[in-house]
Amino acid sequence: MQLPDDLVLSSLARVSRLHYPILSLVSKTFRSLTSSPELYQNRYLLSRTENCLYVCLQFPTEPNLRWFTLCRKPDKITNQICKKRKKKKKETSSGNLLVISSTPSAMPLPHPTSSSSTVECTRGEKRFYCYLSTGEFLWSNSETDGWEKVDGLEGLPKFSRYSNVKLVNCGGKLVVFWDKYVPAPGGYKEKMIWCADISLEMRGSEEVWGKVEWFDAVLKVPKSYKFVYAKAATL
Repeated sequence: MQLPDDLVLSSLARVSRLHYPILSLVSKTFRSLTSSPELYQNRYLLSRTENCLYVCLQFPTEPNLRWFTLCRKPDKITNQICKKRKKKKKETSSGNLLVISSTPSAMPLPHPTSSSSTVECTRGEKRFYCYLSTGEFLWSNSETDGWEKVDGLEGLPKFSRYSNVKLVNCGGKLVVFWDKYVPAPGGYKEKMIWCADISLEMRGSEEVWGKVEWFDAVLKVPKSYKFVYAKAATL
């Protein structure tokens, strides 16, 4: 006896999205329901939404942009980027993505020096964050005059000056994407995209400290790819 779709949707809405890739293999019905707009509407109504990360990449041999999502395994810290399953146009257009990351437009960018330039900026819940080509992370808000350095960040690898770096605010944490060349016989033909999750703490009124909770390699790409942007959404 098959359960009604409404009952299955209600049950799936209470399950973490981390389990959806496995559940989608149960049957065609589950595969359809785990990607349906109705499921995410139920998750919203039941207050079971979760923060999700998406990246948009352009590959040299493909005319269309490719979307990927960061898949976090339920029982492991290890992360990897998974290709998003193609959806029908009507499903894609009716999805409800609440973007919470954006480039600051109301705050002046840090003034670059002769040895640095502003590579990437993002807006947090109460503060703005920037990454400079010199390897510094800066923060600012409407109450401060200018930009200050983010302290801490112990264990975060140093990025190459030529790395593609993207910052995203995800659930109050600062998520950083960057890439680096992968050594290979005959030269560098590929890059590896890395990701780090950084929790932020305000100490006093003039200090922000960052703690690296984890970082890992998530996706290998051609060296001539283009990192278009990264976004966070609540689903």
